[in-house]
Amino acid sequence: MGLIYRTVRLTGSRGEREVKALFDTGSSRCFLSRETAQAVGDLFRVAIPLQIETATSVAEAREAIHAAIWLDGHPLQWVFYVIDDLTEPAIVGADFLQIWEIKLDPEHETLILDPNAVKLKLV
Repeated sequence: MGLIYRTVRLTGSRGEREVKALFDTGSSRCFLSRETAQAVGDLFRVAIPLQIETATSVAEAREAIHAAIWLDGHPLQWVFYVIDDLTEPAIVGADFLQIWEIKLDPEHETLILDPNAVKLKLV
């Protein structure tokens, strides 16, 4: 069993970029590195900064972007918080996975996307 990474396409107001994303149920929210966020979309200030505790420090997200992450041909839109010095270009967290009803299969290191759940929410 390992970590689940997947190369995904992000689409935002500034363009698109393919990034290696970590899908992490231990992360409550979705995050992008500053470099990735600036390449994809226009950053906006969040109303209340989000405090994030990592294994080694505490970070604060004061900005976010709105972008779509493409999974199995579906553009799933979401808000991604921007973190300086993020260890990954993108971390997809539990909030996104829960709303879009995506399950992780750690044994096979894959994602399970229910096409019916996605279809109902995109219509």
